[in-house]
Amino acid sequence: MYEVQCWWFEIFELSRKLILSAVIIFIVDPDIRLAVAFLISFLSLLVVFYAQPFVSPSLDRLMTFSLITQTLTLSYGLILVVQTSSKDSAASQADVRFLEIITLLLNGTLFAIPIVDMLFANVYRVLVEKVFPIEYSANNSPDISSPSGVQASQNP
Repeated sequence: MYEVQCWWFEIFELSRKLILSAVIIFIVDPDIRLAVAFLISFLSLLVVFYAQPFVSPSLDRLMTFSLITQTLTLSYGLILVVQTSSKDSAASQADVRFLEIITLLLNGTLFAIPIVDMLFANVYRVLVEKVFPIEYSANNSPDISSPSGVQASQNP
């Protein structure tokens, strides 16, 4: 579900997917195709980061992290294209290996994001409900005068 003010986001997302999967294949040069895919991914990241279109904050985080991962993976591809097309190798083998590992880790952690988010949401809910319950007084403000949230007796 999307926020009401982001009614347009489904059209935007379907257009992004259509361009990245079907339209981009008509670009003949693979290096330019990679650069266009990077630009589309980066611009989509900016739109999602700015608009925060989902009702659920966890979906906003997941979409943002997914686009960050996609953009960084495409930037790694651009680095490899630049390295192979240059006469003198600007990046050493160790640098390329490091980028490969970072790219794999980013893509691997993408699967863990919903699990971690769900776990922290449940831990937060338990903490709020069981460990730190707040009782409200008559004027609907939290009563924090005593550790349990219950008013201390005024009688001497």
